[in-house]
Amino acid sequence: MKIFKSLLVLGTALAGPSLLAQQPPGPPEIPAADSAPVEVSKSQKAPGAGYLAKRFGLSELEARQRLALDEKITESTASFVEAFGDDFVSVFIDHEPNYRVTYVIARDVPVGDAQKMVAQELRRYVAVKRSKYTVSELDVLNRRIADTLANMKLPGTVGYDFRTDKFEISATETAGQKLMPALPTDLRSVVRFVPGGKPQTVQTGARSGDVFYGGWQFFPAPGTGTPTCTYAFSIRTGSGQDGMLTASSGHCQGNAAYKYPDGHTVTLVTPAEVDRFVFNNSGRSYDYRQVRTGTIKPGPYVWFWNNRGGNYYQKTLSGWEYKSWANVNPNYPIEGGYSQVTGAVLGSSANTQNYNHAAGQTRCLGGQTTGITCGLITASSTTAVEVLDDGSTRQYYGYVKVEGQDYMVLANGGDSGGPAVTEPVWNSTAGYYQVKAAGIVLIGSVRDRGDGYDRPCVMPGDQSCPAYYMPIDRINDHAAGTILTTTGAVAVN
Repeated sequence: MKIFKSLLVLGTALAGPSLLAQQPPGPPEIPAADSAPVEVSKSQKAPGAGYLAKRFGLSELEARQRLALDEKITESTASFVEAFGDDFVSVFIDHEPNYRVTYVIARDVPVGDAQKMVAQELRRYVAVKRSKYTVSELDVLNRRIADTLANMKLPGTVGYDFRTDKFEISATETAGQKLMPALPTDLRSVVRFVPGGKPQTVQTGARSGDVFYGGWQFFPAPGTGTPTCTYAFSIRTGSGQDGMLTASSGHCQGNAAYKYPDGHTVTLVTPAEVDRFVFNNSGRSYDYRQVRTGTIKPGPYVWFWNNRGGNYYQKTLSGWEYKSWANVNPNYPIEGGYSQVTGAVLGSSANTQNYNHAAGQTRCLGGQTTGITCGLITASSTTAVEVLDDGSTRQYYGYVKVEGQDYMVLANGGDSGGPAVTEPVWNSTAGYYQVKAAGIVLIGSVRDRGDGYDRPCVMPGDQSCPAYYMPIDRINDHAAGTILTTTGAVAVN
C-alpha cells in the first residue's frame, strides 16, 4: 500500500560518490542584473517544458508558450482576489484536449463581472465557472473529512477537485476500504476516492569567504554527521539579517549547519529567527524556519542535484529482494547546476486555497536525494493526514500537491526543506537557468507491502506518488522575511 511520508532521511543507502565528492561547487561572482528581458536560447532545454511536452505530446515551442502564460495567470488571479475577495474561489488549468484556464467564482457573482477581469492576452483561453460551495463551506467540509481520517488513524490527503465538484481523498487501498463506509452519509455523495500514497514529512565555525546557497544539504549541528534535509532559498530575515530558509526544527531536527567540500563545518546562528511547525489547525499549516547565516554571505542561487538514485530491500514471498531506483532529468545539466533566483510567486491569500498556485501549473522540486524533478500541480490546496509510529496523527492544511510521471521517485527522505520553483528557463545572457521561488518541499510518498517497512513510492508501478510543498508566502506570516534574488530582496506577500 502507498503512504505519504515527510521527507526525513530514513537510513536508505544512496548509490553514488563519497559525501565530500557530492558537495556542489560555489557559483562564480554574481553578475549584474539585466536591465531588460533577454531571449531564451533555443539550444538550451527546459526541464519543465520538457516534462509538459512529453506528458501531453506537445512540441517544445507549444510547451514553452503554455509555461510563459503561467505568470500572466498568476497576475490575473491577483486582480480577481483584489476585486472579489472570498467570492473568488479558485483557478485551474487543463492541458487536454485543449489548453483552458478556468476561473471559479461564488454562486452570486455575475459571470460577466468575472470575465471583465481576465487579462486581454488570456481571454481566448478562459472559461468562468460558478462554484458549488463558498470558500468557508469548502473549509468546513474539508475539515470534517480530514477529521474522519485522523480519528480512524488513516493516513491520506483531502483536496477539492473543482472540475468534478467533489472532494478527492487519496489514501492506500486498505485505508479507502475502511474510510468510505465510515464517512457521514451527507459526505459520501461529494467524495471520490483515488488510491495513492500516504503522507509522511520529509527529513532526512565560519571562514572568510564562505558563501551559502539554496539547494545545499542540511547537516544537523555540529555538521560532522550525515546530511538529513535540504536548504531552500537564501533570504533576508525579518530583522534584516542574511539567512537561509528550510524546514522547521520539528521536522529537520537539530540546529542548522553545513559541511564544506574541504571538510570544515559551520553552524548557523542559533536560535533560528523564526521556527514554526504548526499542524492540526483549521487554517494555514506551517513547517519552516528562517535561520541567520551570520558572517556567511548567501546569494540568489539555488543548486539542483541531478542523476540521483537509491536502493532498498523489499520483502516478497521468496524472501528479501534488493531493488534500486534512479532519477535522471534529461533537460538539466546531468552533473547538477545552479539556477538564479529572479523572483518569487507573489501574493498571499487569507485562507488555504492558494490562488497563486493553480492546478495545471508546472513546478520543479529540488532535494539532495531525488535531485531536480518536475510535475504539475494537481491540487492547489490539500490536507495531508500523517499517522506517526505511535499512532498519533498530524493534519497539514493548505499544502500544494504536485504529481509527475517522468521520475521514479518525485520526493523522498532528505529532500525536506528543499526548493519548489517555477520552470527553470535558460537565460543565455546571464549564462544560468532562472527560476522563481514557489515554496518549500515538505512531504513525499512512501509505500509498504504489508510487512511494516516503508520504502520509496516508485513510479510507474506504484500509481500515484505525489509530493507536497508549503507555499512560499507563508514564510512571513510570522515575520517579514524576503527572498534574495538577482534584483534584490523580494517580499512574497
